[in-house]
Amino acid sequence: VTDAAWKEWQVAALQADCTYRDGHVEVHGAHARAPEALLTAHGSVHLEGRLQLQVAASEVDVTALARRFKVDKLRGEAHLRGEVTGTFSEPAFRGELAAYNLAYGEDRLEMLRANVEGDLNQVRIEECQGLYLPAQLGGVVATLHNPRAGAEAEIEAAGAVIGIDLGRLSKRFNLEGDWGGTVDVEELAVTGPLNALQIEAFLTARDLHGAGYGIDYASGRLIASTDGAVEVPQEDPFTVRTGESEVQLWGTVSAERQLDLMVATAEGKSLRVEDIQALDPSVIALKSRLGMALHVTGPVTAPEIKDGDLRVHELVVNGNTFGPGSGKVHISKESVRVDHFVLIGGQKGGDADRREQYEVNGTVWPREELDITAAVVAAPIAKLMDLGRVPHPPFPVEGRLTALIKVKEGEPRPLVSVNRLDVTEGRVGPQPIETLTVEGVELNKDDLVVSKLTVALPGGTTLVGDGSASLAPNGPIEFNVGADQIDLALIQPWVSLGQEIGGTGRLRLEVSGTLNEPVVAGRVDARSPRYGDLQIDAIGADLSFRDHVARVTNLLVEKAGYSASGYAELPVDWDKKRVAPDAAIRAQVRLDKQSLNALSLFTPRIVEVSKDGYASARLDVAGTLADPKLNGNVVVQCNTLVVGNPRPGGEPERALMLRGLDAVLRIEDERIVFERVNVASAAKPKELEEPGTLGRILRALRTSRVKTAKAKSGGEPEALKTPEALQLTGSISLNRFLPDQFDLKLVAKEFEFWERNLSGQFQEEVAFRLNGAVAIQDRWPSPLVKGDLELQHARVDMQKYQAPKEPPPPREPLAINPRFALTLKSREAEVLAARTKAYANASLAIRGSLNEPQIEEGSVGLVRGGVNVSTAYFRIKEGEIAFEMDPRHGLSALGQIELATHLRGKNPRTGKEESFAVEAHVAIDIPNAPEEQVQMEFEATPYLENDQVWSLLMRKDVLEGIVAGRTDASVEDALKREAANLVATALQPSLVEPVERAVAEMLGLNEFSIRASFEEPVEVQVGKHLVKGLRVSYTRAVSAREARYTFKVDYEVLNGVSFSWMTDQQSNRTLGLEAGFQF
Repeated sequence: VTDAAWKEWQVAALQADCTYRDGHVEVHGAHARAPEALLTAHGSVHLEGRLQLQVAASEVDVTALARRFKVDKLRGEAHLRGEVTGTFSEPAFRGELAAYNLAYGEDRLEMLRANVEGDLNQVRIEECQGLYLPAQLGGVVATLHNPRAGAEAEIEAAGAVIGIDLGRLSKRFNLEGDWGGTVDVEELAVTGPLNALQIEAFLTARDLHGAGYGIDYASGRLIASTDGAVEVPQEDPFTVRTGESEVQLWGTVSAERQLDLMVATAEGKSLRVEDIQALDPSVIALKSRLGMALHVTGPVTAPEIKDGDLRVHELVVNGNTFGPGSGKVHISKESVRVDHFVLIGGQKGGDADRREQYEVNGTVWPREELDITAAVVAAPIAKLMDLGRVPHPPFPVEGRLTALIKVKEGEPRPLVSVNRLDVTEGRVGPQPIETLTVEGVELNKDDLVVSKLTVALPGGTTLVGDGSASLAPNGPIEFNVGADQIDLALIQPWVSLGQEIGGTGRLRLEVSGTLNEPVVAGRVDARSPRYGDLQIDAIGADLSFRDHVARVTNLLVEKAGYSASGYAELPVDWDKKRVAPDAAIRAQVRLDKQSLNALSLFTPRIVEVSKDGYASARLDVAGTLADPKLNGNVVVQCNTLVVGNPRPGGEPERALMLRGLDAVLRIEDERIVFERVNVASAAKPKELEEPGTLGRILRALRTSRVKTAKAKSGGEPEALKTPEALQLTGSISLNRFLPDQFDLKLVAKEFEFWERNLSGQFQEEVAFRLNGAVAIQDRWPSPLVKGDLELQHARVDMQKYQAPKEPPPPREPLAINPRFALTLKSREAEVLAARTKAYANASLAIRGSLNEPQIEEGSVGLVRGGVNVSTAYFRIKEGEIAFEMDPRHGLSALGQIELATHLRGKNPRTGKEESFAVEAHVAIDIPNAPEEQVQMEFEATPYLENDQVWSLLMRKDVLEGIVAGRTDASVEDALKREAANLVATALQPSLVEPVERAVAEMLGLNEFSIRASFEEPVEVQVGKHLVKGLRVSYTRAVSAREARYTFKVDYEVLNGVSFSWMTDQQSNRTLGLEAGFQF
């Protein structure tokens, strides 16, 4: 049969193999070719209408079949088999359906299997399972009501699509990038007529990633229709979570593909950019907490956002905190624009702490329309450097920047201009900056122009600069920098110097050339530069940099008419911005025969220099920075040079005169050679010489030496014709400019020396003539000082001895710590102290080091002299003291001193006036018997006890008579007479204090004291309270050429208030009222 038809169905060809028997037709095999499929059947058909056929449909064209039902989006192919029962008028079918390459619109099924059961009124599909790229389509049940209605037939379907592989889906749809993740369609519900389906489903997605983004989890409900409209209900929004970020989406997409969506951060949640976009931490390290509320409108192909709210709760960029902040964002297919986006710098607290702000306005995309205005207020510079990943210099850079920046599109880079830039609270390293302003900055293509850069520094210093530079490869640059009245003290914080820097300077620099080949020319001048006490009048130099060589030329240093000159050249590897260690260097400093008055440049201790004194010096530097070579020489010659001791608040005290100074030093590769350093003497300046013994000794020392040549005109002797009393020769090797190996020899021949307060503590004066030789050898910092020295005609004057009130502060260790192996000897050295004059032989060995000196084998032998003890003069018979000293155990001394004298007084045994020969034995045992506990034992002939000798020394019998009234004179006259007989000594306070205490107790006095020093009048003061409130006192200078005394009576009427009457040696009478108050 051809061109058969049944209702609306057409059959192109029908072929059947049938038999008829007993009212039914047995179909052995039937084949029919229809436009939609190839049909086969076998079974039986009863003439009354009952059917029982096994049928199959293969090569089912789902696309053509769908068009018949006006479901144009459905396409694919299928196979169907099953059994047809019922009647011709009400047939029924049960069977299985298998579909391949089935698709609905853009959604495709790879395979579908289902059980189908139905009739002309209803078709039910159950146990629908399949793979969806390659998701599992399972549990789907679909019911088609009234299939004869065609496209208007109603359908009800439910089920799920589990495990949609986003990776395979992206490949199927040829999406670019590496996509991945899993999507589940749950609670799937399809309802409505076939030509107007409504689809509702709950979608869940996990571990999604693609196009550089990632989503941990997403879920939400979608409602879609066959016309393409999609709705996400607000009460059940689509929620996207990744990391700690959570964003919600709701709204509609119309059938015309128009958007009306809201995208916002979930309540109580935030959006973190770093959760969505993977960032390179070497470029930007970001921590963010953002909020947003964006209304997306427009067609799907050109969505746009108007007045979108973007909020910043907190933003940490490269370790710097910002926020809060907010602004409007406008996004369309054509551009992205921000409006009044204000970001706080991150401070917390009141408004006063929120001064750091950033405001951005303008179009940020596309680049060809780039037009941004950014206002920066009080932004910390260090924070801006961190934002831009600008490496921090080795010194801190601080300050707050305020600027209005404009950025516009340009080629090859955006055009940047700054209308004004201000920096406050600035600091570069240790240098504070009061203000920094730039009137304008423009970056136009490769050209950078800076207009009027002004930097104000403390002290009135102002730097001014302007210029331009090309950022193109090897582009030209041109900058000018100048400054007047530069306070040189500003250099102090940058360098580690032991003294303060002062003075003012002027700088001019011109920079030209290119970035790769810069050329610098300029000059620096300084007026009255000062380093500590070293001050010069002026210093100036020309500075230049060209052809990778830095040069300092025309260097000139001036002081009081004297000058030094020099130059320097140093190659610089400009590509690496460093000086290569193997770069050849060249420099020189010259001092051409300048007066030695220039030494005052280096030390205030130089008080006076003879007119003929001069110095010349030259130092050449060559080699490389890693291995510099030094060559040069220093020549110093001077007849007399006076050295002073600094005095606080005044000019240095003239203390020591060096005569006949002659020095020649040569600087060679890695060593300093002392060709000669000669000094004729070191003695007291003439105006300090005294007419007494010390002056005579010094003059005798000088006249005993080889006489100098006749004086030149002006009376100055010729220094170089004096004997070379002190001679230093040898060399010191250097290692990187530092001392290394010593090989020096110091020879003294009748070298005359005088110094005051050599110890720095006891105000002593020392004079001697030195002979001997010392070798200084071995390595820095502990060279060995070895040799034998002899002091002749030595004299130590301790008459102005002042015991330290407190121990000196610990001395800071020096960089050099020489070791000692010295032997020192002296014969008949004269020692002067209060009431004492002695001559001694001494020898000692100095060992240890400068930081821990030791004295070994020390001995002192007293040969003659004398000491005053109370009213008697004791002659020194002999004395031997051995001593040692080291830092850990201090001083140890052991010895004895023998003294002798004659006393006259009453013998307590006979009661007669007699003469006594007295010997005193003084034992020294330190530290077992400290010096304040030194004991004197007396031996008297005729025999006396110790206290009886003390009574004779203190004239006890006479004083007792005065106190008892056994005298014809008045008490005042008697005290005057006896006080004139009292003398004392300050050689050892322990010898005087017991006497004072004993006399006061013996006489019942409230006060008895003795004050004395060598060659000064001895002053005795006695005092006694006669009755309550009434006191008498008497003070007498007992050994002055002119008698001086004061007799005073005072009566205390109130606590701290008294009347007094006083008379003196000139019979002056004074009556007064005295009062004392504590404050």
